[in-house]
Amino acid sequence: RAASSLQHEPNIRTCMRTSILILAAAMGTGVMAQGPQLSLGVDMCLPVSNFHELASFGWGPALGVEFPVGSNVCLALQTSYLTLTIQDDNISYVEKGYLIPIQAAFKFYFQDQQEGGYFSANIGVHSNSLTTTGYTIPATPLTPEEVVEGSTENSTDFSWGLGLGYQFPKLDL
Repeated sequence: RAASSLQHEPNIRTCMRTSILILAAAMGTGVMAQGPQLSLGVDMCLPVSNFHELASFGWGPALGVEFPVGSNVCLALQTSYLTLTIQDDNISYVEKGYLIPIQAAFKFYFQDQQEGGYFSANIGVHSNSLTTTGYTIPATPLTPEEVVEGSTENSTDFSWGLGLGYQFPKLDL
């Protein structure tokens, strides 16, 4: 999944409230060819752009639910907890990092409801955290030694994604 983030921080309560309202409406008004599907699995991510310089890979558990709302159309909500694998050049000062994406999705199945190939459009937020360790910058003839203390930085950003997938009876790729 491709994701992009904007520089402003959205109100996460508003985003969650909107997602819950969309899913409640889907449950109450949907034409259910099949019932809601609960999914448990593993998500993986490949960081892109500047983020790729910090982390090479991310993985972690995922939880999702999908509601049919019409012929070949579903609405879904998914969240996961992704632990980041820090690049070797950064391992000396980055202790750990993680992402928690929370996204609502529209899925259109090309064949049958909740079966076969599909296109998805996702929108939501992702929270991320990065913990650094302290380190010392040695003194030079022109500058004194500098000690940088470790810290943890957190942020929540808008995210979106487009995807293609294939739903098998017990596996979604």
